[in-house]
Amino acid sequence: MIAYRLAPPPRLSVPSSIDSPLDPRPLTPDPIPVTFEARLIFVLLFFAIWSFLGFLPWSFAALIHRGRHVLPALPLALAAASLASVLVPLIGPRDETGFLLSTAAAFVGGGH
Repeated sequence: MIAYRLAPPPRLSVPSSIDSPLDPRPLTPDPIPVTFEARLIFVLLFFAIWSFLGFLPWSFAALIHRGRHVLPALPLALAAASLASVLVPLIGPRDETGFLLSTAAAFVGGGH
């Protein structure tokens, strides 16, 4: 009997989109590319959360005053809550602590 030693088959690998020389997208320093629409939705979600948290103190004030003369203060409360929340990451931390501080600032800003 004759034994033949065959060369091992070549390893198959699936090239990723980053390894492909025909990929039209340029490499970015971001680990995960995020589209403009996704970033916009993310920012709008922050403003929705901040506005809701600014709405809560206004609604408590509306209950205390039995709804008299509080409707003009609603847009001011939402704007103050959003402004206070945006100032937190601009001045202070930009991580989870900054998000928690911005939610507290929205609640406090909506009440003044």
